[in-house]
Amino acid sequence: MNKIFVPILRSKQQAQYKALKSLSSLKDFSKVSTRIIPYIELKKDITFATQNKYRIALETTTHFIEYYDENFNEDNFEDLIAKTKSIAFSSNTIPSLKLDFKLFYYHKNIIIDLIKFFHANNQKFALRLTNYINLNDIKEVLLNLNENDFLILDNEFSSMQTKIILSNYHSIAKTLRNKIIFFSTERSQQPAKVYKNLDYTNFCNYDLINFLKNNKGFYYHGIGSYCGAKADNNEIGNSKVPIEAIFFEYSFLMNKFFIIKSAIKGNISTIYTELTKYLSEIIDKNLNDSPLKEILELNGYSLVKLKEIILKQKSTHKNSTASNYIELTIEHYIEEMIHYYLINN
Repeated sequence: MNKIFVPILRSKQQAQYKALKSLSSLKDFSKVSTRIIPYIELKKDITFATQNKYRIALETTTHFIEYYDENFNEDNFEDLIAKTKSIAFSSNTIPSLKLDFKLFYYHKNIIIDLIKFFHANNQKFALRLTNYINLNDIKEVLLNLNENDFLILDNEFSSMQTKIILSNYHSIAKTLRNKIIFFSTERSQQPAKVYKNLDYTNFCNYDLINFLKNNKGFYYHGIGSYCGAKADNNEIGNSKVPIEAIFFEYSFLMNKFFIIKSAIKGNISTIYTELTKYLSEIIDKNLNDSPLKEILELNGYSLVKLKEIILKQKSTHKNSTASNYIELTIEHYIEEMIHYYLINN
């Protein structure tokens, strides 16, 4: 079984669609292009201009589209269904609906009608289910999915242990063809700590991905995770936290993120320049046993982009930006997943 990888991105950062435009340039992307399906979360009220940027970036790439409502509750459930129906039909676009298990259970008939709506229009469809308990309770809905559809099981915000959540998975696994598992709990975890002396941070809940890596025979078809900027010490809206420049680096082999920070704190428009100077020194001295170890060893497109950031700063004397490093984080993360999960799995 060829596994797939689903990078999850939200539409609030320009760096995210810039990274999507660079997909074909990532190291070894051509070898696994059909096995990477980006999952794009669009705000329900997003502007047409922003939507169009994503359409252009993904026009030749199969991708999931989900509309989300930051203030979602049961009262606007029907609005979300209508918005999901409005997703443009395309051979490359797979509409997706994200629902909590309880809402899913209580609105089973509406979900079945939604599945039939997309099938009537020869459209693939994806159901993203969070906080799931017993899949057999919604088996009548899941059996309406066909071999081209996707069931996405997401342990986001779940307080249950992974092995308990998945305890009933085998009972329904063989009846569904395309099953993706998201390990997105990092969005609710504590901020990362400083990378120091090759001690990787452990600020995410890695139970799920570790379970999958240690159980090769487990019957699933792919994994997904948020791959933008991860939680950090610069909590949004927290004026008491000094602003620092941060670059996240991911190690698939250790299944951990670590962060590299600027040596100074202060104005966001200048401190990324300090971080860029620091990273430039590491590259110039080829210190591959220090921060940047993973990105240097992989030697892919993300390293090229980092060198471009450094060169631009040296030649133009313009400040580096957080957007540069968010894009770089995404590109390096996907390259790691290509190399270790898709090619070597």
